[in-house]
Amino acid sequence: MKKFVFLITLIASGLLVDGCKPAYVLVKPIYDESPRPPRPSDKYIWINGDWVWNSQTKTYIRQESHWMIPNGKRDYIQGQWKVSSQGYHWSPGRWK
Repeated sequence: MKKFVFLITLIASGLLVDGCKPAYVLVKPIYDESPRPPRPSDKYIWINGDWVWNSQTKTYIRQESHWMIPNGKRDYIQGQWKVSSQGYHWSPGRWK
């Protein structure tokens, strides 16, 4: 029984670590941004939609861009495509 629990834990850990790796594509997806709606007020900033990896289709899917009120005094760093020898991967936007 202990071996079975150890084996299941080992497999689950491997899946968790594998899920944290960036997903690479050879060509960056193309996305045409729709017109930006008017800013609701001066408090809002524009957040470009991030790309999210879909493990079933093995493609990136674009999330919608939107206006958002900043979280405290932090700045928002927009996401960006990064390139490596494996291809392109998306580095998501974040608050800093």
